[in-house]
Amino acid sequence: MGGWAARNDFYDANKPALAALIAGWAEVNDAMLGNFDAAAETLQKTQYKEVPLADFKDSMKFSKYYTSAEWRKLYADGTATKWLQQVTDFFAVAGNIASPIPASTVLRPAALPADRQGLIQLRPFAESRHDPAGGLRLPRSSAAARRAACSPTG
Repeated sequence: MGGWAARNDFYDANKPALAALIAGWAEVNDAMLGNFDAAAETLQKTQYKEVPLADFKDSMKFSKYYTSAEWRKLYADGTATKWLQQVTDFFAVAGNIASPIPASTVLRPAALPADRQGLIQLRPFAESRHDPAGGLRLPRSSAAARRAACSPTG
């Protein structure tokens, strides 16, 4: 499960910037899914040069990707919260965390602008102890996808 995490104070102080980031991500995500083969080639050329293209494309088949409209449904029906809780439960056991915070209390879906039909996840953590570095964290794969899809050569 991918997404973003931010401390509450960062989230509260930066809502417009985060909404813009999410809207931009949604646009790039949907464009990438609309032309998956070209996006895979661009990602491989710009971010994973050491991996042969055929291997890279093959490895991408092992992930499930969702459009922003599909994400909206997954949030609305509680699926995304269930997935996050499963991840939380795993790390609570593997990391011996005595009192993990339930996913339902930290998952705050953020609505995209009205002209977009979709919902993308934004997860502020309840306390800074859960995000000691502070700020916004983007998974490498998401950042790489955005850079590749926005690249003028892609």
